[in-house]
Amino acid sequence: MASSGKCGTRKSGTENRDSGFGIREPEFGIRAHKCGAKRSAGESGVREQLKGGAAPLRVLFDSNFLMMPFQFGINLDMEMERVFGAYEAVVPTSVIRELEGLAKEKGKDGAAAKGALRMAARYKKIDTPEREADDALVRLALENKSARWIVATNDRHLRRRLAHIASILILKGKSHLEVVE
Repeated sequence: MASSGKCGTRKSGTENRDSGFGIREPEFGIRAHKCGAKRSAGESGVREQLKGGAAPLRVLFDSNFLMMPFQFGINLDMEMERVFGAYEAVVPTSVIRELEGLAKEKGKDGAAAKGALRMAARYKKIDTPEREADDALVRLALENKSARWIVATNDRHLRRRLAHIASILILKGKSHLEVVE
């Protein structure tokens, strides 16, 4: 087991496999955060929200967040389980359209977008009329503010727009996820 990085991530399980698009897809247990038992204030607040039979937590995914496993080798499912436990992954159709456009590009971004589309196919879709994915995510967060949906994005501009509207899930140190409230 080899350690790497300042945050103490570790490689475990099987190695990445080739996706056929020139990038390595993450498999089981590729990266886990050693501090999995420790959670930030935002993460523990989300866990508290889940107690007592509350409605299932919903996480809205932005395109850059869905591409992240194929860019940084993060095991998204394992990290989501570490942060939230149970959750429902939701992808707006405007994000799907954005990924379809990116998938037409050549190179690493196009390959990552193709992988993200395969991943998004496993998640619940929400029809959105907006052309811009960011606009759809902001609208959905506003409409569901009382339900406290979480938006998963690393887009700085979108994070600023969502700052007082919703909790935001971000990638921290290219190795683990963290909730910002």
